This record gives sequence, structure tokens and C-alpha cells, in this order.
Amino acid sequence: GLHKFTQHPKKGMKFLQEQGLVGKEAEDVAKFFHSDDRIDMVAIGEYLGESNKFCIDVMYSYCDQMHFAGSDFVPALRTFLSGFRLPGESQKIDRLMEKFAARYCETNQSLQLFASADAAYVLAYSIIMLATDLHSTKIKRENKMTKEQYIKMNRGINDQKDLPREYLEGIYDEIARQQITLRAAGNKGLRLPAVSSEKARRQQYTVEMQDMEKTAKALMEDRSHIQTSFTSATHIEHVQ
Repeated sequence: GLHKFTQHPKKGMKFLQEQGLVGKEAEDVAKFFHSDDRIDMVAIGEYLGESNKFCIDVMYSYCDQMHFAGSDFVPALRTFLSGFRLPGESQKIDRLMEKFAARYCETNQSLQLFASADAAYVLAYSIIMLATDLHSTKIKRENKMTKEQYIKMNRGINDQKDLPREYLEGIYDEIARQQITLRAAGNKGLRLPAVSSEKARRQQYTVEMQDMEKTAKALMEDRSHIQTSFTSATHIEHVQ
């Protein structure tokens, strides 16, 4: 069943449910993704990113089963991204990041930091862009994003207001110390047959991450009303 799910996530999940191995409700599927370490992380990301109603319900339930209360934003984002590999299509990524932001705000209402989940959503994208920039081996040290550039990039994202400068400085320092790790391929446990060579997987992943970065950059330019001016990473070796 897990082999079927890896090859064709939607068909494989239907098979697992027909065999009584996974429940029929969205909550059951979400719990299965959280609890079984043998599941392929690429397949989980693809399934969570699907646009049909049941898969969206699963994605919502998957996020709602995560508890971010009391967690700082960057550690929460790390936790969120540790359970699956982000899908390659920008619309799929967008839905996942939007739900993460909403869940974080829902479980941390006492912070009173974000004017809305929209601000957290944009900030999450900016953090991924920062991690890509600071830790890329293809960007020369003198061309890497500075702290001032990062703060400028996030101007006006909090309902046309700025997040506290010291808060953004702390995020910059944390990402500079430790990059965001985006799962590249494979799974958390069982080794399933590869659908292509490792080289081909890495090349595909690089292309997908470049697409994600373009989406993030466009979003930042739209939401913060500024033009970002830093070198885009062309390889993703630092997050594999």
C-alpha cells in the first residue's frame, strides 16, 4: 500500500482506505501522515497540495493537528516543513503556507504580534527567501542579503505597518546561524524504490525550489510594496 501511495498518492490512499488500513475521514488520513514514519515525504507533500476538496480537508486537518502554542515563528516553520517535502507547484505551496500561517496565529493569539494571518503568511515566505539567500553556495558573500535589506523587504507587511525591528533582526540572526531545512526527497523511514536517479531527483528539486522562490519574491513585492534587490540562489544544495 505504501508503494502504491508513493507512486500515485491519490490512488494509493484510496487503496489503503479500501483495505481498511486508513480511515475514511480527512482527520484519519492526517493522523496517518503524522504517525507513520514509513510514508514517503514527497508523496505526502503532493497529496496535501492537491486541490480537490477531500485533499484540502486533509491538509487543513494535518495543520490543525500541529501545536505551535508558545513556539517562536521560525521554530514553528521548521517543524511544519519537517514532515513533508513541499510540492513543486506554486499554487500548492501557497495553500500550505497560508494554512500554516493561519494555524500559527490561531494557536498564538496572546502574542498580539501579527495584525492578521496574512502578515504571518508573508513573513514565512520572506524567511524561506532569506534562508535561500544566506546559505546558497552560489551567492558570493558580498552579495548576500544584509540585515537592513531583510528589514526593508518586510516593510508594511503587517496591515500596512512594520513588524518590530528587533523581531526581524532576531529572525535574520537565527536564519544566519541555521538554515531552514526543506526535505528534498525520500521518506522518514522505509526505503522505497526510486522513481528516477538521485541526480534527476536533485535536478527536479532545484527547479521546484527556484519556482517557489519566484512565487515568494512576487508575493513579497506585491504585499510589501517594495522591490526586493538581492541575488536569487540558483542551487538548493544548502537545504538538502
